[in-house]
Amino acid sequence: MVRPEPSRAELARAILSLFEQGFGDKVLFAGDYARRSYWSCYGGTPGLPYLVSELSGELIEAGFSRGMLDQIWIDNPRNYFSGSTKDRLIDSICKKCVR
Repeated sequence: MVRPEPSRAELARAILSLFEQGFGDKVLFAGDYARRSYWSCYGGTPGLPYLVSELSGELIEAGFSRGMLDQIWIDNPRNYFSGSTKDRLIDSICKKCVR
């Protein structure tokens, strides 16, 4: 069974819902860019620019503030890759495994 992809507007509303539920500091985006056909520099789509350009527009239309966008594109990745959230995540997983 193939499930249709959600529209960009549905995706934006779902992400906004995460913020409204207090999970905004946990939102990170990733993509499957292993194939050249996904890279815009090789003529592929959607490409990495999609996230910041097109998806940001949908998020703004859904009600995102500039601060929320900064959290998604700047703060959350910085916190994750600096290890400040990764250590807490690993600690919580290890505590569950030890029980």
